[in-house]
Amino acid sequence: MLSLLQAAKQIDIGGIRIPTTLSKLIALKAGDTFRFLIAHAQRHMLQAIRSVEKARGADAAAVTLQFLSIPAR
Repeated sequence: MLSLLQAAKQIDIGGIRIPTTLSKLIALKAGDTFRFLIAHAQRHMLQAIRSVEKARGADAAAVTLQFLSIPAR
């Protein structure tokens, strides 16, 4: 995913439309597709972290999106 995002910096992705499996009539802009895929992956990571925390007996509800945030460099 990271290599695709880096490659996308070199081109104008504004006009690129990506078809979806939902319908032949629905296509997402390339940037929207990246945002969707990243958010989807983040949700899966949170689910996995919550599962581990719950197995440890910790409060899994406390794990939020901020848990995945990376400090600014």
